[in-house]
Amino acid sequence: MDLLRFLFDIGIRRGHNIIVHASFKSLSTLFPSITPEHFFSTLTSFITSKGSVILPAFTYNLKKKDGEKSFFHKSAPAKTGYISEAFRNFPGTIRTSSPTHSFTLWGRITTEIESSNNPSYPLGGSSPVGWMDQNVDSFALLIGTTFNSLTYLHYLERTFNIPYLDLFCWQDDYLPVGVSEEGEVNLEEVPGCSNGFEELETWLLEEQKLAKTVYGDVCIYYIRLSMLKSMSESFFKNSYKKLLCKNPYCICCNTRKNFLKDRGLI
Repeated sequence: MDLLRFLFDIGIRRGHNIIVHASFKSLSTLFPSITPEHFFSTLTSFITSKGSVILPAFTYNLKKKDGEKSFFHKSAPAKTGYISEAFRNFPGTIRTSSPTHSFTLWGRITTEIESSNNPSYPLGGSSPVGWMDQNVDSFALLIGTTFNSLTYLHYLERTFNIPYLDLFCWQDDYLPVGVSEEGEVNLEEVPGCSNGFEELETWLLEEQKLAKTVYGDVCIYYIRLSMLKSMSESFFKNSYKKLLCKNPYCICCNTRKNFLKDRGLI
């Protein structure tokens, strides 16, 4: 299969702003000889500098209660997968400065979001995902990944004001403070567990609001973010409890469930 044809067939066009969540194993299944560099070189050439490519490069450097410090620095490896780490070193990119939720950016977004970007809401309106939400030609590309990896959904949690969102759910071991070589930043919100986001994906498919493309065994989504927000609104407002994962040992989701129980919401 030809990579350029693939990008065109799934709906990618010049000038699109794209947040990418991809499994390299799945990408290699589709294109056996591909490298991350080839993939990103082809994608960026296709959309041109009028568009943008955005990938998470999260490092989760929160301040520990026991005093042990783990500092974020711009050369720190991304903890969000092989593809994300490869893009961090791709020519022409910049990396934002959030100690917990940094992004690697390429293209038009770099003319409006600077490498110093370090908001107290790491995935809020002043972050790269907030920038994407404000630009109509913004899309999420998922290759071999589920909604559990879809960073934009954390932004929608804030947009739709989920009741437990202001609760810091990692409080057993951490403080809501990002730590970098440049100092500390107090965080007004720290994103929680995303392992329940597949519930939204399942609901959208069952309601026939969302269609997935399958190449062999690889599932592909290419979704306009404004449409995803519109389609998901009722779920976030009425079924947000399903976003809490079913793992009985998940500290974050258990903390949030207890918060809801104490307020008679479940």
